[in-house]
Amino acid sequence: MQNYKGNKMKFMDFLVEGKPILLKSAVEIETWLTKHHIKDFVITEIDGSLTVRVNGNVKFENAHIEYLPVVFTEVTGTFIINKCGLKSLKGVPQIIDGNFNCSNNRLQSLSYGPTNVGGDYSCSYNLLTMLKSPLKQLAGGFDFSRNVKLKSMEGIIDIVNGEMDGSNCDLRSLEFSPKEVNGTYNVGENFNLTSLEHITPIIGGDVYFNLCKIESLRHIAKYLKKCKTFYVTKTVIKEMMGLVILNCETLSSDVYGDEYICNRALAIILKYRKSKKVLDCQEELIAAELEGPAGG
Repeated sequence: MQNYKGNKMKFMDFLVEGKPILLKSAVEIETWLTKHHIKDFVITEIDGSLTVRVNGNVKFENAHIEYLPVVFTEVTGTFIINKCGLKSLKGVPQIIDGNFNCSNNRLQSLSYGPTNVGGDYSCSYNLLTMLKSPLKQLAGGFDFSRNVKLKSMEGIIDIVNGEMDGSNCDLRSLEFSPKEVNGTYNVGENFNLTSLEHITPIIGGDVYFNLCKIESLRHIAKYLKKCKTFYVTKTVIKEMMGLVILNCETLSSDVYGDEYICNRALAIILKYRKSKKVLDCQEELIAAELEGPAGG
């Protein structure tokens, strides 16, 4: 018998309106797992409670599961519980060797979630109001996009080893942003986001702040060598070369039609930000063979 010290959820934790929803016997658990096409598993009793370890992948999709009726401890593959109406992460594995996806549910918090995820972590399209979770190690990206009630990144893991997608939320600032994101950093379509202060200091990919209301680019100047491209489609930027706003029609476009400022152009623009010498800036952009005020 293996001893999973990190998972000691008790039977009483799964009471809903006074009615227990945990399955009581190994036979019931086996029947339920088989019904959901989970075949390679081990059921173990720990401190009087039955738990499940799965070799392989677990996928629940378009099933009515507001609360998991079993306690998973570890899954050696991916764990997906998507479009199920899930209200709590109680019972999800503490250790997931692959991806973890709990998107398109009714979650208001990430409490009781996994501590270790060996791939990407996706919790998009929920009702989250906070990102605090037990997560300690994440090998991949973190997608918390389209949580329209989420106003802060407080509680997010420090290091995201892949893409971070926080788009289409209601973020008011970048405070509590991860210390490091080793992929794309996306906070686009947060319509109340006005400042890039507290942006993650180490970013390994492109930065997106499309459709925001950024008032200044000064907080990203020191990150130019670390980031690749800054996507600013339909973003109003007030403080830039003395212009009231940056007209996105002058920006370069990629194959998808998204406007962006390339690193070389942005470095030149920021060089002249304080002096507001627009003509000098334009001449240097031309000399660098960059197209227009935004580069290309």
